[in-house]
Amino acid sequence: MSVAGPLPSKSPSWLPVTGGPLRGGELLLLPGAAPWQEEMHAGRFEALLHDAPGRGRHSVLDPATLIDRLRQASLLLADGHLLSLRRAAAFLEVSPSTVWRALRKVDEATSPGSVPPTVGAKQ
Repeated sequence: MSVAGPLPSKSPSWLPVTGGPLRGGELLLLPGAAPWQEEMHAGRFEALLHDAPGRGRHSVLDPATLIDRLRQASLLLADGHLLSLRRAAAFLEVSPSTVWRALRKVDEATSPGSVPPTVGAKQ
């Protein structure tokens, strides 16, 4: 019994790029797996250039309410340090990295260039 589930019935194959600056080149793609693969096969790479992960990523946490939510959940110590980054992430249902980035935004707004005082406490 496989925990990961059944293997895909199709496998990736090398397909020629039909247009754009890479026309004639080949890409290893799995047809039908994702819309961006069809675009790349046709020679359109705009999504890759403009919508790549990590570029212009919007925070899913509102820095204005983050500290209040953490305080209400008793995840901040009396001195303002975070009790646990992982517990905060689990409570907020986001990744620890997302909590870290949001806390940095909060602290940059109050004291630009400093290390976030609300992060790095006992884990």
